[in-house]
Amino acid sequence: MLRAIIPSLLLNFSLLCHAETITADFANATHIPVTASSYTATGNQVDITLSHTPSAGSAFTIVKNTGLDFIDGEFSNLSHGQTIALSYAGKSYDFVVNYYGGDGNDLVLQWGFVDIVGFTRHSNIGPDKGALVGRKIMASSYGMALCNDGRIVTWDASYFSSIPVLVDNTGALAGKTVVAISGHESSKFALCSDGTVVAWGLNHSGQLCNGTTINSNVPVAVNLTPSFANKKIIRISAGRDNFLALCSDNTLLAWGEGGYGQMGDGTSQSTNSSPREVSRTGVLQGKTISKITADYACYAICTDGTIASWGWGAYGQLGTGDSGLGSTTLPVLVKTNGVLAGKTVTKITTNRYGSTFALCDDSTAAAWGRNANGILGIGSLDFLIYEPTLVSRDTFLSGKIVTHIVANSDNGFFACDDATIGFTGIDTYNYSPEPKISPIHLSSLNFPTTSEIIELHESHLLLAREISSNANLANIIQSVNTLMPSFDQNSTSYSI
Repeated sequence: MLRAIIPSLLLNFSLLCHAETITADFANATHIPVTASSYTATGNQVDITLSHTPSAGSAFTIVKNTGLDFIDGEFSNLSHGQTIALSYAGKSYDFVVNYYGGDGNDLVLQWGFVDIVGFTRHSNIGPDKGALVGRKIMASSYGMALCNDGRIVTWDASYFSSIPVLVDNTGALAGKTVVAISGHESSKFALCSDGTVVAWGLNHSGQLCNGTTINSNVPVAVNLTPSFANKKIIRISAGRDNFLALCSDNTLLAWGEGGYGQMGDGTSQSTNSSPREVSRTGVLQGKTISKITADYACYAICTDGTIASWGWGAYGQLGTGDSGLGSTTLPVLVKTNGVLAGKTVTKITTNRYGSTFALCDDSTAAAWGRNANGILGIGSLDFLIYEPTLVSRDTFLSGKIVTHIVANSDNGFFACDDATIGFTGIDTYNYSPEPKISPIHLSSLNFPTTSEIIELHESHLLLAREISSNANLANIIQSVNTLMPSFDQNSTSYSI
């Protein structure tokens, strides 16, 4: 018995000796206490101080993880999904702890006062928030939201309002911690902290990746098959009927619809119910991929600034500048020596019809592909744009900082740091027959300038709102004028 106890005592003593306390004094939102290519939080603590008045939507990065894999473990005094209250000048602010924030593997304190708002004619968020009530939203995707209690809330992705409901967390999700979600109309996906993925919805192209083409109305485990069974997935992106998954060893997997070459492995079969590896022998050879976008055309942003594309290219959406290329089953390079020269692309978004947008770190935007009704916002109605072209800043975007871009079938949307949104394409919002070839103000939205749009999707956005200056327990009410949650003298944190 003594022999068994001594190693345990030595191990605990070793952990105590090597324990580290990280000091995180946030005098501003740009301060980052730890930057590392890998980090082990287990056994360590973090001492957090707020030393300024944060604006709505502020997020504080404690650990910037420059590697691909997740942070190892958690700080002993900071749990994933935990709500913490930070105070400054007599005012308290709620933040939610996210070990999978930032680029997907950073430890970030996210703003705790977030609303979900439907904002387009495709909006389906009704007045009854259903299962979203009482939960803090950490992230969202098409028709669903990930909450800080680990639950996924979903609603009907249609033209009609629906009441959000909880996704079943038994079966394939039992015992799992969901860290990211991605979805489109037909299928939804959830990434778990152990590097596995679950999926549900339509499966006609094998997009659920469980070896069948049978639809499922509950989450099922994605089967990586013996070839990739030991892979740990760290990034996910859902296309219309296809899917991309980036692994911790930089392997890029694809499955689902592949008729346009979306698998990126030289094949074009329409149904792929098992994963295939995107080719790394061509333009992606030796590259480290950091971000991915899946759709009929697929994109991979690399750490050296290059961008690869593959799949459907009939409208120039592969962005190579080659008008004769069309679709391709292997990755090719997006042209970055034109308007993108010297810029770092932080995100690429595209719609099903081949209209593609890139957001750059200097808040400029570029676009290419199908320009029906001026949706690309480049100031012209030229239908086919074969290489990245700057989105016009002559009108609405003049002097603004663009933070998010998304496109649906008819419009491009540009969220700015002053909580305004511009749009391009068909003008169904002002009932004007004239297409908008440069972004104009979506004037039907009037958010307070003290709020911030922190996510933008095809039918909804996440709006960070400023905490009320007179917030107290008496303000924690619903329409029925009852405390929500019920007052508990042992509780010190309530959501306003």
